[in-house]
Amino acid sequence: MHTLKNCKILFADDDIEYNNSFSKTLSYFCDKVIVAYYVEEAYDLFLSNDCQIVIIDLQMPKLDGMNLAKKIREINEEVPIFIVTNYQDFESARMGYKYNLVDFLVKPVTFEVLLQTLEKCEKLINKLKEEIIKLDNNCFYNKSTKTISVNEEVSKITNAEAIVLEHLI
Repeated sequence: MHTLKNCKILFADDDIEYNNSFSKTLSYFCDKVIVAYYVEEAYDLFLSNDCQIVIIDLQMPKLDGMNLAKKIREINEEVPIFIVTNYQDFESARMGYKYNLVDFLVKPVTFEVLLQTLEKCEKLINKLKEEIIKLDNNCFYNKSTKTISVNEEVSKITNAEAIVLEHLI
């Protein structure tokens, strides 16, 4: 769990007591846990912080956690996201796969289940690090999507260009 120690985890849950308890547990795994109580607040915190993992309660006021996952996926397809909920809702769990969620956990989440889910997240983070190669200060190449980003502007390259670039790297 070495990778997780340096991660920022965003945890969003409107239940203050559960939020405090769960975020304290998360702090055993990583140095920085960012908490939110509303979807809008969580989205703003995601935008303003470099969060490597996002954990969202499904049932929250105004917008639910699935809408937050959808909004995050519109700007970041790779960050590991998982949902925690009080309900065993098959339809929501099925919909979660549409947004490439790591898992869908029913509260109370046991320490062992949390550990297993965070280990899945760690594997995804490590895989992502292998796929994204820093070419220069503000220039990155993503092997899986065959894109180059320069100053956060992303451009798709052809397969032939990708083969040449990967050979040169």
